[in-house]
Amino acid sequence: MGKSTLAAKLIRCLYSHQVIDQILGDSAKSEVVDVSTGQVAATPPGFLTAQQYIDALSSQLGLPPLPGVPGGIGRIRDKLQGRRVLLVADNLDTVDDEHDLLHMMTDLTSRDLRVLITTRSIGGIDLHDYPVLVVRLQALLDQLTVRKFTEWHVEKHIQEQPALSSVVKSLDRPRRLKWLIQYSGGNPLIIQLLLSDVARSSWEAVRQSPSLHGPALLEYLYQDRWRSLSAMGEAGHAAQAILRFIGREQYEGRRITERRLIGFIADKSLSGVFVDALRELHQRYMFVNHDPVKGNYAITPALTEFLSNVAE
Repeated sequence: MGKSTLAAKLIRCLYSHQVIDQILGDSAKSEVVDVSTGQVAATPPGFLTAQQYIDALSSQLGLPPLPGVPGGIGRIRDKLQGRRVLLVADNLDTVDDEHDLLHMMTDLTSRDLRVLITTRSIGGIDLHDYPVLVVRLQALLDQLTVRKFTEWHVEKHIQEQPALSSVVKSLDRPRRLKWLIQYSGGNPLIIQLLLSDVARSSWEAVRQSPSLHGPALLEYLYQDRWRSLSAMGEAGHAAQAILRFIGREQYEGRRITERRLIGFIADKSLSGVFVDALRELHQRYMFVNHDPVKGNYAITPALTEFLSNVAE
């Protein structure tokens, strides 16, 4: 619930303050949702075991395949000597004391090499046995908290989606706050996506959400939006192309300015629908611009991960 988003903020903070020189890692996402049926299907994860994670790091560092975890740890440590590195292990289903990945990462860490793990659950770990700091994210289940969060969301995004102006007033009916909590499970990102749906249509959009929870519902909402863009013609296809472009560039750590976006769309002969495409992205995907003058467009890590699993 917002794990990857918080991790990304921490990484940007460390990088901007020159605390780290290099970021390595992968995601262990193992499920996707079929938007037409709502069924959850398995997909090969980025890693599950220590050996698989070693293999991923070896590939990123340009090393040959490393046989065995102990030897791999030594080779990777030698390769990273003198650098300040952050290793990321995102979307682990669970971390427990028997997980060989946790032991491997503990052996790999040093003063200059730190590890950031996001996971849904922790089991059987005595935190005194590991040099770790645990941050537990809580769901937004209190109506007053959800209302304040909604007001913050509207204030932050009203320029990109003016229709949000009517959402706060409509919360005067307490049952609507209950609907938000019930259908989102208190997940902040899902609450934001549902509020976007309310602004675009009505509160019935919330009540029509499928009986899915957490990551499964988020996957469904992303896919449903992707399918609707596919049916919109040129503006929808331009929006999809822009999302893919930002996902790739953001993954490489490049700044996405408005000038770069305009050039990208011009190369695809879609300049005439650029404004319409941006509007649809703002309203459907929590697509944001951090610099209103030059542009600095970004999408959430969860959306970047979703795009990596969508066929071209």
